[in-house]
Amino acid sequence: MRISHAPFPTDAPDRKERERQRLREACQAFEAQLDHYLLKSMRHTVIQAEEPERAREIFEDLLDETLAGEVSRSGEFGLSGLLYRELEPLLEAQPSFSSSDLPGREASEDPPVPADASGAPSLKHPGSPTD
Repeated sequence: MRISHAPFPTDAPDRKERERQRLREACQAFEAQLDHYLLKSMRHTVIQAEEPERAREIFEDLLDETLAGEVSRSGEFGLSGLLYRELEPLLEAQPSFSSSDLPGREASEDPPVPADASGAPSLKHPGSPTD
């Protein structure tokens, strides 16, 4: 049996929604990593009478990681929501397919990323104020 693939994605709305969901998850994962680092750093500032055992260090690290994940999912800090709101317009401005998706095209054949006057890649998203 032979299955042919369409050169262009036909499920663009579904694909955009999956990309939005992946962006939300990435923002939450970033917030969880930052929260974990903050909790771990705060724990190291507490003066202890004696050096904790290795098992206790592992337990505290796992506890901090779990707490960070829960805080990130709850949205209490709001960092993941802020990141999502800032990055979502970039996702919307992105075409629904990449030229590397086309048969016979390599990723290196993609057009260059727009650069600012210094030659660095431009990180501004559409609608942002100019300097």
